[in-house]
Amino acid sequence: MPVGDPANGTQFNFQVGPSPPPYFFTIGGIYSQRLVQPMEQTFNRLYAQLITVDLSAVDPFCNNDMDIDVSQLSYRQQLRYQELIRLFQKVYGYNLAAYTYAGKTGTIPMYYTFETSSELTEFREANGLINLLYNVNPLNYPVTSLFFMPFPPFCN
Repeated sequence: MPVGDPANGTQFNFQVGPSPPPYFFTIGGIYSQRLVQPMEQTFNRLYAQLITVDLSAVDPFCNNDMDIDVSQLSYRQQLRYQELIRLFQKVYGYNLAAYTYAGKTGTIPMYYTFETSSELTEFREANGLINLLYNVNPLNYPVTSLFFMPFPPFCN
């Protein structure tokens, strides 16, 4: 998938890394995962390619000075966000396992089915939070440009 900023000539095809495990998604967002194995290799590959195109490039996933909308939370907000992230991790883990199993067995994956409409609504909120925390720049560096995630909620 092409990543980078075409306006300044830093667009290139990047080899995506494997799907991250469910624990990759935390309230700390993408910056907290920069040095965590095995995801670190994916971040390093992107930065190595980026630096070959633009020697002055800053590692976009190690720059905590970038604007992020979630900076300080009340205790109540933190508990709510942690609840949403647990729901996201549950659905993500289920769908990743379903996709992996289907690939190994040659069957059609059976993805997570929400038990109630309120659970689906909660998940949509959780997905929005994950997008906020993990898409550093949705146009140039969405999380899907880093990792192979061809299952819901990352594909439609």
